[in-house]
Amino acid sequence: MLKSFFAHCFAPHAGNFPGASRSDCARALDELSENNGESPQRNLNSTDVKKMCDDGNHRACFAYALMALEGQGGLSQNVQLAADILRSSCEHGNEKACFYLARVHDGLTGYDGRGLPRDARQAGHYYRKACSMGNGEACYNFGQLLDQGKADLVDVGSKSSGKGNQSDARKQRRVAKFFGLACEKGVSKGCVNLGVMEWEGKGIPKNEKHALHLFQAACRMGEGAGCGFAGDMLREKVVETQSNNADAAEMYYAGCQNGNARCCLIQAKMLEDAAIDAIKAGTSTGEHALQARARAVMFFRRACELGSALGCKRFLGSNDAFKVIDTRNESEKMWLNVTPQTEESVRTPSK
Repeated sequence: MLKSFFAHCFAPHAGNFPGASRSDCARALDELSENNGESPQRNLNSTDVKKMCDDGNHRACFAYALMALEGQGGLSQNVQLAADILRSSCEHGNEKACFYLARVHDGLTGYDGRGLPRDARQAGHYYRKACSMGNGEACYNFGQLLDQGKADLVDVGSKSSGKGNQSDARKQRRVAKFFGLACEKGVSKGCVNLGVMEWEGKGIPKNEKHALHLFQAACRMGEGAGCGFAGDMLREKVVETQSNNADAAEMYYAGCQNGNARCCLIQAKMLEDAAIDAIKAGTSTGEHALQARARAVMFFRRACELGSALGCKRFLGSNDAFKVIDTRNESEKMWLNVTPQTEESVRTPSK
């Protein structure tokens, strides 16, 4: 079963890549300008922003910290300076500053690849602080740190802190709590990870119906893995509905549309199987079966485009006649491709 393989498989939000996004600093400067009643300016000088920070504007302090982190606005890159400013801004109630400070302690680096030494306890402390201020990504990341055994269950500085004093059952309850908080605040991966925990009943009570609800919620947020797990539960009839297979197909379709290669593969296989079963049962004409097979080929192609080696193999090995039949509706033309009769290359995964 695939669910165990994917359990808690998501990396921390916005903290698992080597550099901060350049748009982070730009957005901070935009917000700073807008709050001052000005039109957005992305070329504010660091001297002006620092003066605003020194005058007590904590939004300016946050923007100045990102300028230091990214080496923007005439500032040389200085991760330590950025961390110091973020810490001060965080203590004055800026939840974004707390979140970014946690990320710096969690391995976020500047564009030169240099940063502060990783400190999971400090990262956990500031993720938890940002979470308490309403930052869902911070809740998710703190849950991940707990799940990976990289953060204490209590705040830094508490006399009772210590990993050895915490039972695994309590740890799992705490992990579930923070994934749940992330989900409530709109972080789709929090919904998926909590759903996996409730489906398996590992460390927390098993609740398959609520797990399905969480997966479907994540799917509506655009998380393809959530669509896929919802489809798995429906197809395996873990939760009974009036039309399990049709409901499962709808979930896999949504997952493929949301960019999940596994969902595209399963959707394609379900279309193939449905066409074969219908012909055997005498309930489908040859034309309908041909259209179903052609749609399957489109979904194999989409899986290939999303990096699936199996999707590429199945698409490239398909009958060429199926590759030119276009059964897409208007909305599908935005994300499903049909191979024209003229020669066209297909993107294949790098590995």
